[in-house]
This record gives sequence, structure tokens and C-alpha cells, in this order.
Amino acid sequence: MPVTTLRKTFLIITGVCLFGFLSSGGCKKEEKVYVPVSIQGGSASTQPGRASNPLPPNLSPDVPLTILLDWSDTANTDRYGVLLTTVDGPPITADGMTDSQWLATGLSGNVTYYWQVFSGNSEGSKAGPVWSFFTNPNMPDQVGFGLPCDGTENIPVTVLLDWNAANKASKYNLYFGSEPNPPLVAIDLTVTQWQATSLANLTAYYWRVDSVNSYGVIKGPAWRFTTE
Repeated sequence: MPVTTLRKTFLIITGVCLFGFLSSGGCKKEEKVYVPVSIQGGSASTQPGRASNPLPPNLSPDVPLTILLDWSDTANTDRYGVLLTTVDGPPITADGMTDSQWLATGLSGNVTYYWQVFSGNSEGSKAGPVWSFFTNPNMPDQVGFGLPCDGTENIPVTVLLDWNAANKASKYNLYFGSEPNPPLVAIDLTVTQWQATSLANLTAYYWRVDSVNSYGVIKGPAWRFTTE
């Protein structure tokens, strides 16, 4: 389906309403307008940026039925909206998010989903490109929660990393280290925890847990903590 047709489906046929920005650049809480395909309001220097670098990547196959949709932070943006839909189904929308990610749950298997991110500020809003992915009902879910919590400080130099069990996952691969892209340190774990020892003081550590089963591997979210 051409992008122009898909955007018309999103914005005209379904009549999706996300941001409360008016064409004059003002914002009234009691009024809302349809999200525009192009920028609405604001000067070039204050316009919000366009979303990019989607995760899962565009046209990804074998996406699980619960997946964290993620994209790069955009300039001049203080909130985001997301629209997720299929060719035939009604859209799912989320609005007013301050983080550049959104957890999609309850998806159907063997279905192509299309999604689009809208970035906005008090000056206006901008629609991002339309991305898509295909769901596989046999893939494991993404690991969704870990301890220490992301961004935690003053963590002891010996700490137990713990995460929730992902549905349909039989094993886990753990990435851990002091670099933003940490190395693989444990593979085929059958438990949902791992002991980190002899860490350096006052150091940022990064970690990620991928869920695994016989159908494939689903990359987990990136987490970070700082030692005491």
C-alpha cells in the first residue's frame, strides 16, 4: 500500500485525533484537530522533528504479540503520539507521551501492522513516516521489566540483575558492561536473574536481556544503572 494512501486512511477515513494544536500555533484544551500529514503551526526553528530509527526496524518479520515500539528522540519535541493499525482493523492510538517509546500489547498473530509517530510541542505537530512489521504468534514476548530499574543510582558493586519472565521464552541471553552497547556475557540462561560482581565504583553499567525460544530471539530494552 503506498504511503500516501496509508496516511489518508490514518488521517481522513478513521479521523484519528491526537494533538490539541490549532493551526494558529495556539492550544486550547477544549479543542482538538486532526493530526496533519505535514507540519502545522510554528516557525522552522521551533518545529518538532520527524521521528526516525524505528524499533522494530521497518518491515521486520517475526515480531511478538507484545512489543516495545521505540524511535529516536526528535528535536523541539515535548510529547509524542502513536498510531498503530492494520489494513482492515480499527486504529490503536496513544497520546501525550514524553518518552520516545510505547508498549504495544494484545496484537494478533500473522498480521501486518502499520505504525506512525507524531511529534509535537506548543507550536505544532509533525507526522513521521509510516513503518510496518509482521507478527509471529510463536515468537517469545519481549522482556518488559528489570531490576535495578533503568536509571537507578548508588547501586552496590555486587548486584543481582533480575527480570520478569517473558511469555513463550525458554531461555535468555544477557548483555552487560560499561559500554552503551554491552557485550554478551551469558547465553541460554534458564533463570531470570544473574549476579554481577566486582563492579567499579561510580560507574555506569548497561544491560539488556533477550528472550529466546526455538522460533527465534527477541531483543530486550536497554537499561542502565550507576554504582555507588
